[in-house]
Amino acid sequence: MKGNRADADDVFSTAMLRACESVHRQGLPVTNAKAWLGAVLRNVCVDAHRGRRRFLDDSNEEEDEQTDRLGSLESPILSPETLLLRDELESRLWEHVQSLPVTLREPFAMRFLHEMSYDDIAQRLGLTNCNVRKRIQLAYRALRDVLGDLKPEARRAKRGLRKARAGAS
Repeated sequence: MKGNRADADDVFSTAMLRACESVHRQGLPVTNAKAWLGAVLRNVCVDAHRGRRRFLDDSNEEEDEQTDRLGSLESPILSPETLLLRDELESRLWEHVQSLPVTLREPFAMRFLHEMSYDDIAQRLGLTNCNVRKRIQLAYRALRDVLGDLKPEARRAKRGLRKARAGAS
């Protein structure tokens, strides 16, 4: 189903329903269940692709773009877990922005929260353009280090380093 898990789940469910209906209604003797179920699943997949193609032929360009996006690996609908993790990450990031020194926090907030230009920030804070850029760079670096620690890969790597150090002792 071109990598779309939701479509694959739908097709699988439909195939299992068709298989159950065929066995119960028609009383078909199935000698090789694995091959038979594979054929049922393949037929349902073909039907789904044909239905999608028919839908695309009848729709306009705007709908085509939406269907292409829905059929891609990137789902436009985020899972509840993803939304929860994103909210948690945002709250942690905001906590770390608030913990930055004022000299770094103000230019950073003006740039990324208020979308001000470097020149406007420099003028408002009475600093040079280069100084504003450097302060934002330092704030960004501090936040990047913190956010790197929040990634699962970074935590696993740190655990691996700790275990290696403990083993070397």
